[in-house]
Amino acid sequence: MTRNRLPNSPLAQVSCEIRFHGELALYEAWGRFQREVRAEFPKLFVPVAANGIPPLTQPARLVSTDGADSLLLAINSFAYSTERYQDFPTFREKFLRMRDIFCRHATLTDLTRFGLRYINILPPSGDDGMLGNRIHPCLTLELTGLAAPAGPWTNQPQIVVERTAGRFTLRAALLSAVPVGLPGGAGMSVPLGLLPGVQLDLDCYLNNPGPVQGVAALLDEAHAAIDAAFFGMITSEYHGYLKGSADG
Repeated sequence: MTRNRLPNSPLAQVSCEIRFHGELALYEAWGRFQREVRAEFPKLFVPVAANGIPPLTQPARLVSTDGADSLLLAINSFAYSTERYQDFPTFREKFLRMRDIFCRHATLTDLTRFGLRYINILPPSGDDGMLGNRIHPCLTLELTGLAAPAGPWTNQPQIVVERTAGRFTLRAALLSAVPVGLPGGAGMSVPLGLLPGVQLDLDCYLNNPGPVQGVAALLDEAHAAIDAAFFGMITSEYHGYLKGSADG
């Protein structure tokens, strides 16, 4: 079930990436693909050299006129990213449409990785002494077991955890303001710049997920896991604010 759009959404970036075995034939396919999507993604940006990262795995970017949407093309990956997320059905339709166009020009079979990533920017975590064991005012997460009375928090939270979510792995990271990037870590990063606040990064991924034709089902499952995780960790007050409630 799709939730209603949140008027005060904290999302900074949403991206979906598929990886596959690298093929040099993609260079020819990229040209045909770019011509077909040029009206929506007229800008081309090529990566700069980065120490320790194989050049062919650094993606070229096709970017929309306003810079909000990007397609990333590397020798072993394809990704769609947006900084103007509206809702999941809209994102899903755009990614699958771009995937279908890409697959018309590139012969893909089995994937080596699938990843869906939602990056949220929460308000800065100020502690006026009322937080108690909670590590952030918008979250239900707590650190317990300290001798009472526990003092106020002295810095922004820094937590990274992973656990299984069905057939996926869900990585949840709560970090101080850092450059926002795409799935895949170093080499796939497309910085948006430093944003104020605390970054809540939810990355749901699966290695060796099978044929590329199964991506739609993977997308739905990964989104369901991220949705459950996010709404399970925020407070009711913050949820009210995100929905635009007067008392939120």
